[in-house]
Amino acid sequence: MSALTDTLSRCRAELGKNTRLRLGVWVILAIIGLQMVLLQSDRLEAIRQEHFVEAGRLARVEGTLASGDWQQWLGAEQAANESLSAKLWHAESPGLAQANLQAALGEITEGLDLRNTRIRPGASQALPDAPGIWRVQMQLNATYRRGQELELLHGVATYPRKIAADRLDLGRTNDRIRLIVSAYFLGVSAKDG
Repeated sequence: MSALTDTLSRCRAELGKNTRLRLGVWVILAIIGLQMVLLQSDRLEAIRQEHFVEAGRLARVEGTLASGDWQQWLGAEQAANESLSAKLWHAESPGLAQANLQAALGEITEGLDLRNTRIRPGASQALPDAPGIWRVQMQLNATYRRGQELELLHGVATYPRKIAADRLDLGRTNDRIRLIVSAYFLGVSAKDG
């Protein structure tokens, strides 16, 4: 303990004699204090911003609660859900979903002037964000006559159930067409759940 008191008394004596050392210590303490003030200011600003966001969210929720249009909103949501559900495909298994999409592509290409048509199944995978719904892809390869690609895309776009054209490749030299399409299927768990 005496070594510590001896060291402190020597430091005090040196600070008393040396003005530049005293000034340096005060500058260091001022810098540390300023840094602490700036950190506190940043923390308070972050809290203020968070409070501002939460106050805006609370105001929107209170406005929604005060409007009282719950039955109207519920009816609109149910109508939109039924409309979307009617446009999506329904199948009990991924294999049946692939067969349905393959049959739909067969219907679409039936009246077109496509030769050497091959419809191959692609990926069939459940959507991680939507249980009971899976995405099924098909690839159509064919030889076509110029202008038929637009009729094919029109047939895909106007099909009663939703089919999305993911990719269309047209060969310039050999008049080959490759179309990759996707469809979203509701499964048994989505309909029953």
